[in-house]
Amino acid sequence: MRIDIITVLPEMLESPLGCSIIRRACDKGLAEIHVHNLRDYTTNRYRKVDDYPFGGEAGMVIQIEPVDRAVSALRAESDFHRSRWRGFQPKDRQRVVHA
Repeated sequence: MRIDIITVLPEMLESPLGCSIIRRACDKGLAEIHVHNLRDYTTNRYRKVDDYPFGGEAGMVIQIEPVDRAVSALRAESDFHRSRWRGFQPKDRQRVVHA
């Protein structure tokens, strides 16, 4: 099973993925974990991925352009038509999209 994780902070995942049940699954060849830095898919020189929300409320939102580039790159390099994509919506609800 291949698991691709797109994140802004890939360094934070090194410890949980490196010393857990997931690591044992990877060592046995049951899983492949690939962590992708979302900032690698930006086009601006500051590698910025966040933006201000419309409407002037407090907080930040993730720009869709880097996410779209990352997902498109993953679709091009893997057998994506047989996989599931899980993304998080506001209020931490999970959405599953079958590609």
